[in-house]
Amino acid sequence: MENLTLTGLLKKAAFEFPTRRAISVSGKFDLSHARLQELVDHAASLLLGSGIHPGDVVALTFPNTVEFVVMFLAVIRCRAVAAPLNAAYTAEEFEFYLSDSESKLLITPREGIQAAQAAASKLKIPHVFATLTDGESRIALSTESTPESITELVNDPSDVALFLHTSGTTSRPKGVPLTQLNLGSSVRNIKSVYRLSESDSTVLVLPLFHVHGLIAGLLSSLISGAAATLPAAGRFSASTFWSDMRAYNATWYTAVPTIHQIILDRHLSKPEPSYPKLRFIRSCSASLAPIVLARLEESFGAPVLEAYAMTEASHQMASNPLPEDGGHKAGSVGRPAGQEMSVLDENGDPQKEGVSGEVCIRGPNVTKGYKNNPEANKTGFQFGWFHTGDIGFFDSDGYLHLVGRIKELINRGGEKISPIEVDAVLLSQPDVAQAVAFGVPDDKYGEEINCAIIPREGSNIDEGEVLQFCKKNLAAFKVPKKVFITDSLPKTATGKIQRRLVAEHFLAQISTAKVPNTISTVCASLRLELKDETGWASVEGWKRRCGGGGLGLGFGFGWKRRKPPAESHGVGFFFFFFSFHHHHQQRATASHLFRRDPRLFSQIWTHRGQPPPRRDPRRGSLLRSVQTEASHHHAAKHEPPCRADPNGLEVVEPSDLHGGFWLLRFAVVFGSDLRWKEVKRGAMANALQQSDESQIQVRELVSPEGVGTTVYQSPPRPHISKSIVSWLQPLPAQVLTAQSSMAATACSSLSLRALRAWRRIRQRIEKLVLLDWEGRIRN
Repeated sequence: MENLTLTGLLKKAAFEFPTRRAISVSGKFDLSHARLQELVDHAASLLLGSGIHPGDVVALTFPNTVEFVVMFLAVIRCRAVAAPLNAAYTAEEFEFYLSDSESKLLITPREGIQAAQAAASKLKIPHVFATLTDGESRIALSTESTPESITELVNDPSDVALFLHTSGTTSRPKGVPLTQLNLGSSVRNIKSVYRLSESDSTVLVLPLFHVHGLIAGLLSSLISGAAATLPAAGRFSASTFWSDMRAYNATWYTAVPTIHQIILDRHLSKPEPSYPKLRFIRSCSASLAPIVLARLEESFGAPVLEAYAMTEASHQMASNPLPEDGGHKAGSVGRPAGQEMSVLDENGDPQKEGVSGEVCIRGPNVTKGYKNNPEANKTGFQFGWFHTGDIGFFDSDGYLHLVGRIKELINRGGEKISPIEVDAVLLSQPDVAQAVAFGVPDDKYGEEINCAIIPREGSNIDEGEVLQFCKKNLAAFKVPKKVFITDSLPKTATGKIQRRLVAEHFLAQISTAKVPNTISTVCASLRLELKDETGWASVEGWKRRCGGGGLGLGFGFGWKRRKPPAESHGVGFFFFFFSFHHHHQQRATASHLFRRDPRLFSQIWTHRGQPPPRRDPRRGSLLRSVQTEASHHHAAKHEPPCRADPNGLEVVEPSDLHGGFWLLRFAVVFGSDLRWKEVKRGAMANALQQSDESQIQVRELVSPEGVGTTVYQSPPRPHISKSIVSWLQPLPAQVLTAQSSMAATACSSLSLRALRAWRRIRQRIEKLVLLDWEGRIRN
């Protein structure tokens, strides 16, 4: 019976390999399998003496320390339930997890975890410290208790031993109870797949409060008579990883793709003098891009075996085999390992080879159900199978290929797109370090693809380059519409990118900085922020410069050049902001005025800061018109002295703005190889761009080449068209007084009369500008 339980397998290993190393604390001390078993039995007797009974849940929150290992094994040895928790949780999070697991005791290191202690105190849960000073001493608990004998205590396969929560990457975390049988089955499967033995050794890089590090890294090693090393810092450190691997003769390690990437980057920037000879490298918990797999194998000379796992299956469900047991396939998570697995359709019928469906499993390693969650149990357990929520298919060799989570598949106009496929293409771009694709709502297609990337260190890759790369390597309907370039992505504690949170984060930014559709009206305050996520400009300080809020309306249009040359061109412009200026604001804001004359456009921006191709006569003549006519115009009106930038466009000193009036801001953008909506976004952002308070300068937009926009701005007074001023007269006084308190959603505070006035103004401007531009382009 005990051979079916985790504790029975650990006892067996201690009996067979009593003197072999089991646990090492890097640079400090080692524990043999026999010594570890003694420490566990003693700690279990202390827990029994402190009032812990079989079935009680004991929460543990530690770094990766020997105290955690001993106390975790002691909890399950006395037939209680271990609930490891992340020490980085907030007090509110601890309160949720402690309450949801119905914990009876909290154990922490001597240093304490303040947030956990506060939550336990609020819930009236007892708290004790656990300390182990060296390999010769015993574990000490801060509570006084008389050890009770555990000799007669026999662990049963049905005992719940571990209580974890799902990672919650697509929904709220669900409580997953795992029995001794579940855990015993899982570690035996892992041992079998990778042929772990007493001669193996690993360094634990993943946190032990997570199923991956706990079961695949620690427990599978211990039941095999193998050794596991805990980093001295209690967590993964790229700077000490390889020295620990060498010092403790490691033969393998397991990690998530993020850590593999960190290890690769470290290898490229600061290569080690030598690397240990590894039997294999394991990757799990997230999809590993084939390009990263290839780089790992090339760099460290070991096969990289991608596996498939989840908490509900006590971790591993499938894995690529060792070379001697069959070839491993990049992009596949391998063959089922230790339990039944099938790909089912919506009716519960098995799918044919190569046909995608939901991956379903059943076996002794699979949980019997979520705790106190009948709705999740009803959805997850159907047709006699546990439904993983993952979409995949089996190839002709029986290898499983994952397409994505059901909830994460992107439905673009009826086309189901796997974000994992897009991830893999993005990661194959040499300048991309991390990437994640996700779906966002779209009026036309239902959903559209966006992605976020973290560039490699020293890389200046921009959105255009990423999109161009995707166009070459993906079908047109799979190419992301928008690329966000960032320096961090939300991850779980194990480093798994949380696709749902990424989507929510950037979707919120898109909503905040949403560019209106063609001929659409915008109401916004001067608090509107278009930060780096737009890829165009920033208006931080706008409110400070302009003083209070304001109202604006805007429109734009654009098109793509569909004839040769191959790259498409678009033009969009944004009639964006009316603002009331007071005397104290006169020199605080750069003035962008509009008149029906191309020489008065406030800004001209070309993609990547380069002049438009002269081979396009329409665009060439327009720019030449701007360059020559503007100079004549200012000379004739004796306006402030101008200076020329390298491209020939003028940069003028600002004039004083006297009194109060409505100021109309306008920008024109020329884009190359851009979607026209992106061009419009650039026009709007540039119209909002603020200059230095003392003079208007040639400013630079963020771009990989470091070359920016060319700006032409003119003084306000000579260019205020009487017709424009007259158009502004109907705006009611409440529009002016509402400026200072307007927020981004303050449109609702305007009266119907005011909104109708806005509509009339918009219609007049639309007609005038569209007719004018049609004539100019035609000519």
